[in-house]
Amino acid sequence: MFLRSAKFLIVICLAIAACSFACAALILHSQGYQVLSVQTNSMVPTFSKGDALIVRRANSAELNVGDIISYHSPADPRVVVSHRLASVNYATGKLVTKGDNLDMRDISFPSNQVIGQVIGIVPFLGKLLDWLHEPAGLIVLVYTPAAFILVSEARRLSQQYEKPRFRNYGYNAKML
Repeated sequence: MFLRSAKFLIVICLAIAACSFACAALILHSQGYQVLSVQTNSMVPTFSKGDALIVRRANSAELNVGDIISYHSPADPRVVVSHRLASVNYATGKLVTKGDNLDMRDISFPSNQVIGQVIGIVPFLGKLLDWLHEPAGLIVLVYTPAAFILVSEARRLSQQYEKPRFRNYGYNAKML
């Protein structure tokens, strides 16, 4: 009995943690923020692979040289790069960035590719975000708690329907 209660408590705690994380992400997103997972070590020591970045929407007029920004790569728009802003060409509207751990600057890109400015770094959260996109992460944090809740509710309902629905209130009705 204790083991079943402990398993139930663990699954409930995981479900609450997952729901809390999802709610926090939705609130951040609704306020114009994004949480991005770092995939390379190009910005070490500022942040490392496996960290998560909190990015606030910003246009190029709000950015200053030295800010860390996230933008769509000019080579592949599906790739998001988060590097330090090295220079701004106001005449052409092009920006140049550089990774703190890299020797060369990145190629220039138009300011309309900017996603936003990095305003926070959460160490190791990026590893969890990446893991959630894998089948094992989905199974552990989404499917298992959902299955556990479904099974426990089915048991509760089956026990409820096994109980008698009508009670005898102390009188006997006689049929003629």
